[in-house]
Amino acid sequence: MRANSPRAFICVLALVSSSCTTTHVQWDAVQMRKHVIAYYNDEIMDNLIRGSKGELFVHVDITGLSALAGSKLSASVGSGESVARTHGPTVVAGAIVNTITRVVTTPFTASVTPERTNNLTIASTPVIGKGTGDEQQNIYTLYLSFLNLTKSNKDKDLSQWPLDYSYLRRGCCSVKSVCTSEARSLLRNGEGYVPGTLRSRGDCLYYIPKEYHVAYLKLCKALLTRERPKPPSVLQAPAVLIN
Repeated sequence: MRANSPRAFICVLALVSSSCTTTHVQWDAVQMRKHVIAYYNDEIMDNLIRGSKGELFVHVDITGLSALAGSKLSASVGSGESVARTHGPTVVAGAIVNTITRVVTTPFTASVTPERTNNLTIASTPVIGKGTGDEQQNIYTLYLSFLNLTKSNKDKDLSQWPLDYSYLRRGCCSVKSVCTSEARSLLRNGEGYVPGTLRSRGDCLYYIPKEYHVAYLKLCKALLTRERPKPPSVLQAPAVLIN
């Protein structure tokens, strides 16, 4: 039984480590999904805020996600016997008798050094290049169309959204901002904005008004399902040979 104890000890540790690794990979996958949702929500809002101020913005797509977790277990086990003898006189029935005391101990020692690797890889690419030919299908046209919405056309079908830049002249209605401390406090404590769209930029809070909730969902769906242009070919620099 003692001979099998070290082996059983290592087997139990290996099983526990393997189980923890599997659980960790599953947890990484769940966290990545949540991060992707937060990433796109933040990107869409950031682009809308930039667009509402007439600034340049770029849509970047996530093209790949991978999670790789590994476990390595280094263990050492030691066992053996140690014998200790002691000599000494002992008085037995009035006589001095020389006695020898022998003590045998069997120690068991074990040490474990676990190592865990965790690699998360996210690949992304900007949406640039020539579109599909249909102006309404263009990713950036969708942004501009949403920025140009007003209360009179916000409930129309996506294909009927305006395509001009008049919002830069009259002011954007679908993306609002408040910059005073009192207004920021009232906005945070209220429910006048679409959940998940409140963003702080500088001294101002930007948000999508609640009446544009359906239009915002239409925009997100369209952005995530529109056909992307083919990525431009990468030109390689000419090689230089030095003799």
